[in-house]
Amino acid sequence: MKNIIETAIEAGLFKTLITAVQAAGLAETLSRKGPFTLLAPTDDAFSKIPKDTLAAVLADKEKLTAILTYHVIAGKIMASDVINLTSAKTIQGSEINIKTLNGVTMNEAKVLKTDIECSNGVIHIIDSVLMPKKIYMKKMKCSDMGGPCNYEMMADTPEDMMKMGSDHVMTTIDKAHMKIAEQMKTMTSESNKIWNDMFMKKWKAIP
Repeated sequence: MKNIIETAIEAGLFKTLITAVQAAGLAETLSRKGPFTLLAPTDDAFSKIPKDTLAAVLADKEKLTAILTYHVIAGKIMASDVINLTSAKTIQGSEINIKTLNGVTMNEAKVLKTDIECSNGVIHIIDSVLMPKKIYMKKMKCSDMGGPCNYEMMADTPEDMMKMGSDHVMTTIDKAHMKIAEQMKTMTSESNKIWNDMFMKKWKAIP
């Protein structure tokens, strides 16, 4: 019996998935003893993602790894086990919601085929690429506040994730600082007036 990677390659349905796994350096991991449960999006599933978005994801190893590991569950979970579950924790760290009404869905992805057994686990085929809610933590230095500020950006789809570039982050920061500045306008202490003036000068241009 072949392992998960060998089985996926032989099936011929997962060329994009295999390319992504290799780009993220996860092929060796998914060839180990395991066992693992792989929720495998088909090439048709990946084709739902715009080509430029997919290319950008493939080029970003950190995001790509987060997405791919969200498709892997530690342990061998068969279809007979799934019907008793409402969720499962992935090796990425986030959970997948499982529904078994009118077929099986993993988040919004439909399970097309189950229980493809491998030497180190099992593959279930799904019709969409799963996207973890928390892709990454974007850290930026807010020099005017004298220290680092952490902004956690959320994504529900590959398209939303790729919109989270520097412009999106800066807009988020600008709005946050603008809100603080507006609140400070109502305060009367001299020190707060100084901070207010600084914030308003720096963050006044919000499109």
